[in-house]
Amino acid sequence: MKNKRGKKLAMTEAEFKAAYEQLEEGQFLEALDIANRASMVHGGYQHYTSVSKFCKMVKGKSMWLSRLDSPSLNDLHEANKYGRDWRRMYVGCFSYGRSENALLWKMYCKPNRDAIRVLISQEGMKRFKEYLQNAANVEAHHVVKRDDRFVVSSRQAALVHGGVFDVLYAAVKDCRLGCERCNDLMWNSCHLHIPELAEVIKAQTLEGFFKDCEWRGEQETRIFVKTTNVSSSAERLAIRIPDEVLNSMSIVLSPWADTAHCVDVTKRLERLFAEQGLKVPRIRRSYLTGALDSWEKNVRKGQRKR
Repeated sequence: MKNKRGKKLAMTEAEFKAAYEQLEEGQFLEALDIANRASMVHGGYQHYTSVSKFCKMVKGKSMWLSRLDSPSLNDLHEANKYGRDWRRMYVGCFSYGRSENALLWKMYCKPNRDAIRVLISQEGMKRFKEYLQNAANVEAHHVVKRDDRFVVSSRQAALVHGGVFDVLYAAVKDCRLGCERCNDLMWNSCHLHIPELAEVIKAQTLEGFFKDCEWRGEQETRIFVKTTNVSSSAERLAIRIPDEVLNSMSIVLSPWADTAHCVDVTKRLERLFAEQGLKVPRIRRSYLTGALDSWEKNVRKGQRKR
């Protein structure tokens, strides 16, 4: 698409989806290219966590990434099935889109008033990608466990490269598990048939960019960095978050929080951002406030039974 002066405009998310749907069977590398370029056109990037963890992130201006074989990642099959060099790859996970997602509240937060959703704007994620791609200047430190505590190493980790990528979801056919899967590669609700999908994925050094198709509802965008060597004791990597990224954030408070707690948390977060010399973010209550209370009640009921 071009503007009136004939200058080529960046493609929109809808145009990337149309391009993916027009791919021909087996165009694996073309699908990867679309997922890479489209990672910067989404309306926002959501991260579901807790108030306490988020405050540590803002105060330290750093984010902890997980190594691909870490139990903290939800797809434990991923490291074994998709890629070969997973012990040097560290990722941080977001869901693209601006609307709250009830299932993500459930998957990544405890159903209590400490839950929080952080949204990074499109411009903020672009700044994050630019920062990560200049690997030589990225501040990264391994996080090791000592005496049951996680400690950030003082020695800086050496990186090969980093960036941002949309995850693709693979339906790899496996005769042991029935015939429902059909060697499709999915992105943003679009399907592409890759006849030799399992072999093609393993032949590439593309760990971190694929998950099983059953996770496709997450619509995940990942930030990633790859280290030059393996640190078997470090399942996490702390990287600096540029101020431009922190300044692009907005926040949604827990759907399980009452009015008084929301007021307290809002003041706490506003004060924290101001103390760090950052732009005070937009903070609002969840549109799902009160709608998910049954989840919290079920957790309490289960705790009483134990």
